[in-house]
Amino acid sequence: MKKQLTIGRIVSYLFCLSLVCMVVFGVSYARYTTSVSGNASAWTAAVAMDGKITTTQVDVSGMQPGDKKEISFQVINFSNDKVSEVAQNYAITVKTAGNLPFTFTLEPVSPGTADINSKAGWAGDMKETGDVWKTEISGFLPAAEQTTHSYKLYIEWPTKANEPKYADEIDVVTLIIHAEQAMPTAS
Repeated sequence: MKKQLTIGRIVSYLFCLSLVCMVVFGVSYARYTTSVSGNASAWTAAVAMDGKITTTQVDVSGMQPGDKKEISFQVINFSNDKVSEVAQNYAITVKTAGNLPFTFTLEPVSPGTADINSKAGWAGDMKETGDVWKTEISGFLPAAEQTTHSYKLYIEWPTKANEPKYADEIDVVTLIIHAEQAMPTAS
């Protein structure tokens, strides 16, 4: 007698076939799996920048026509024993309230400062923009190398600017050093 295919037999055959497929595919799939582990450490670079002004307070209140003040300051890339681990570009700006007719001159003093600045395209003349006198002097502080750039800022009240309207005026002079991380150059 011939066995007939009934729905129950078809279902049981399919069930057995699926079990066999799961075992075969499960074993063969497991042969190609792998796992990887590892560890790494990272740290951020220490950034240090400071400015040192040799005078504790710049007092322009007693200035009169013909007077000239000198302010010495330094831009450095270290603080205490820590040297900056990133290279930095910086620019120097002198800001004033604009109430008195001051003129400003900024000069590099330390050896090598002018050379570094000339590479960055420095020019000694300041340009007046509203109440801010901006200078083209900019500098570069290298990474991981203790560097000091010294400057002198001269504030002068021209002799010819002696009008009575300046008699009771006050002014504020602020020295701003803006620094940012220098982008590495492609070699």
